[in-house]
Amino acid sequence: MKIQQNDRFLYEGKVWSYVASLTETSVQLYCEAEHLFAEADLSKIELISLSSPSIEEPTKDLSGASWVEWELAEFRYRAIKEYLQHAEKHETFAKLQATLSLSESRVYVLVQNYNEEEGPSSLLRSKKGRKAGSKFIAHNIEGIINSAIEHEWNGPGSTIKGVHLRAEEMCRAAGVSPPSYGTVQKRLKERPESTLAKLRIGVKRANDKYSARPKHNNSPRPLAKWQMDHCVIDCIIVDEKTRKPLCRPWATLIIDVHNRVVPGYYLSLNAPGSYNVAMAISHAVFPKGKWIEALGDEDIKYPYYGKPEEIAMDNAKEFKSQFFRIAAKKNNIHLVWRPIGKPWWGGHIERLNGTLAMSYIHFLPGTTLSNVVLKGDYDSEGQACLTFSEFRLWFARAIQSYHHSEHRMLGGMTPHEKWIEDWTAESGKLSHPALLANPQDFFIDFLPEEKRVISRQGIELWNITYWSPSLASCISSKKYSVKYNPNSLRHIWVNPTGERYIQVPYSDITRPDVSIEEYRAAKREVKRDRPGMAKVTSDEVFLMIQKNRALVENSKALTKQAKKIREHRENAIGFDRVAGAVEMPTATVNIDDDEYDSPPRIFPVDT
Repeated sequence: MKIQQNDRFLYEGKVWSYVASLTETSVQLYCEAEHLFAEADLSKIELISLSSPSIEEPTKDLSGASWVEWELAEFRYRAIKEYLQHAEKHETFAKLQATLSLSESRVYVLVQNYNEEEGPSSLLRSKKGRKAGSKFIAHNIEGIINSAIEHEWNGPGSTIKGVHLRAEEMCRAAGVSPPSYGTVQKRLKERPESTLAKLRIGVKRANDKYSARPKHNNSPRPLAKWQMDHCVIDCIIVDEKTRKPLCRPWATLIIDVHNRVVPGYYLSLNAPGSYNVAMAISHAVFPKGKWIEALGDEDIKYPYYGKPEEIAMDNAKEFKSQFFRIAAKKNNIHLVWRPIGKPWWGGHIERLNGTLAMSYIHFLPGTTLSNVVLKGDYDSEGQACLTFSEFRLWFARAIQSYHHSEHRMLGGMTPHEKWIEDWTAESGKLSHPALLANPQDFFIDFLPEEKRVISRQGIELWNITYWSPSLASCISSKKYSVKYNPNSLRHIWVNPTGERYIQVPYSDITRPDVSIEEYRAAKREVKRDRPGMAKVTSDEVFLMIQKNRALVENSKALTKQAKKIREHRENAIGFDRVAGAVEMPTATVNIDDDEYDSPPRIFPVDT
């Protein structure tokens, strides 16, 4: 047998007729409905058979057999097995018939059905009638219905009527009788709801509704498992001086799965990145005494800290960067990323975000609420009144309130009570998590980095030159990892020997401390003012920064970008101390960024 000229096939959701064979693995097809010729791979076409399905024979329903039926089958199996072992004796058949108490013809049927490999199941009584799930529609029509479902059940506008119309159209093209509406509806119902939902509403929403979640994401002890995530705060903050609406801040939150404590977090005016991750982890790992001092509220108690064994997070770019993974391995922290499209793997941190929003943030003036329905006519920008520094203090108090509120999943205990219980020995004596031997190195490990060469002039980063006498013995053509703080470019850190980090300041120590955002904005402005320049020097960029800062201080109508830059600079004072217990080294020269009339005093540089 071979493919004939009148053979018809399903290909790409249409009915095609065979024209000719082109290669060993492809044929030419013709679509009458669209008057198209196409070359198709034999593995991708499906024959439309005009034969009708055969009437199915009665089948054994092994799953539905009762205990009595199984016992009867086993009794008959053993009797027939003994009979077959002595079949040469004439009186054995009569003895078998008497044992089974059946007619001669029925005994012969059972002997014929006997199968030693299948065992007693071969003698179970066959179930009469049509087998559940059997279909009496021609195979070619079944194929057409399946093809119509695949191509029409796609997107939120999918309907059974649309699938039925497509099936009718394909059947007419194939020259066969179309199925009824009810048949198409039954075929759709036979498919799992989760499969249809993925085609209709998307994989994520379908998984949220149908995917199994059999395991509880438990943690056996404190610090064993943390979850980390970013969220934008549903509240608009205002500028520090003009009190005009500025933006919605971002939060990077961490939760301990065992006791639901928030060991640390980080607030920012900009969208999250690798620096936000470094600050949140450092804040969570270190004790919070100096951070509370910087906040200026002695009533805040924040005793939660410690190095985690595992951190779970989503698949954001900053969570999967190479230097972040290396820093985690260096500090013996296991990283886990949740499967894509399965947000419930991070259910604890997602629930924390919702709790903070619904129980605290949505009651603030300037809240944007969760959606337009809840918001209604509320004027978020008009009602906004909190500055970033004020919101930062409010948020710390809100987190403390959360820690002292009963948690349903903790059996009525508060996260704080659970934390104290975790660190109270059986004897009743309170203990504490271990402290890091070198917290400064831990903080620097998680900072973002760039690869650079240490030359005789120093290290060049963003066209800024850094130098320290400690680099003199490390000059080579090899590239090293250079760590930097995006909010303060005054120093960078490099560890060329693998023993310790070397802090490297500007080679020109008279330059002001700037953030990377402010530096790049000034560089773009220089390029715009002087088009066609071959290269923008760092001197020109820093001069532009000085001019912009003077303009920002004197201007009353500030752009949002300028406001955010100023907010970053004003909140950067003591910022590293706020982020954790590490008090990062300050500049080797005390310089007022806004005064450049008098020459600076030069001090020896630490080596």
